[in-house]
Amino acid sequence: MKVYLFLLFFIIFGPINLLAQDESNLIETTATITNIETSISGRRSSAMATVTYSTQNGEQLTSKVRILHLPLLGTFKNVGDTLKVKYEANNPYLLKSSADSFLANYGLYLLIALALLLGIKRFWKKRSI
Repeated sequence: MKVYLFLLFFIIFGPINLLAQDESNLIETTATITNIETSISGRRSSAMATVTYSTQNGEQLTSKVRILHLPLLGTFKNVGDTLKVKYEANNPYLLKSSADSFLANYGLYLLIALALLLGIKRFWKKRSI
């Protein structure tokens, strides 16, 4: 039983390293939110923020970045707030925020999978008694 749980854990969490992006060439800066757009399509909803930020060269740029958005609560950011973003030195228009992380995107699914695993484990224990 323990071997199966270990293998299942490895199967679920093993690909995380494969999905991780090399962030060694990303530069972190602070951006100011100038506009927030939310979109709802079916059961999915997302929020994009238009931000202004400065590069290492001192150039002021405007771009869009995805921000954390909960379906019933909305986003916790407002226009005028600041957030940390990362950009590539060779293409500073492509931004990455903390909302783009693996856990932010798939954390809820991982919690549901964990709850199912614990439920199945308890069911098997009661069944074997």
